[in-house]
Amino acid sequence: MSNLHDRAKILEDLFFSQLDAQLLRQRRSDIEHAELIAQLQEHTKITDQQALEHLINLGVTLETYVAVQLIPLILVAWADGELDPEEQKTVLRAAIQKGIAKGSPSYVILEHWLLRNPVGLKEAWMEFMKVYLPVASPTLREQLRGDILQGSSDVAESAGGFFGSAFLSISKEEKDLITELKALFDEL
Repeated sequence: MSNLHDRAKILEDLFFSQLDAQLLRQRRSDIEHAELIAQLQEHTKITDQQALEHLINLGVTLETYVAVQLIPLILVAWADGELDPEEQKTVLRAAIQKGIAKGSPSYVILEHWLLRNPVGLKEAWMEFMKVYLPVASPTLREQLRGDILQGSSDVAESAGGFFGSAFLSISKEEKDLITELKALFDEL
């Protein structure tokens, strides 16, 4: 019987060892998630957990927070349903100017969003901004407004410039989105 008892003990230890490892992995994941929420909340000043969860579900981390500021440029690039290579270059150039290094997590996410039209990104960004802008300082709001509207216009104009006027090459969808972005800032 001693042999059976020993084997049962080994089996029991193995079972609980695997269960403990699984629970430990889940606990670490929960802790990392909670830390990410706290970091984003600290840096964005957003207290709306649903808005933070939505950002995290889209892959936004503290590292990619700067990229969130570039989302309107991506939205404008995709506004007409097509992404022109010049629009892509303009978005990536703006990312580098913002300090996002090629190959960094932020840059990789931007590249991913430029390869495939990111479903739900506009809604998530709008939710984020509606919560963020009221708690941002007036100086930061004005800086964001200028950066976002200028960058969005640069992207929209980058695809053409036919007949001597870049404005003529901006699609109706791009114009409408830029107007919507302006309205978002003007609501405050």
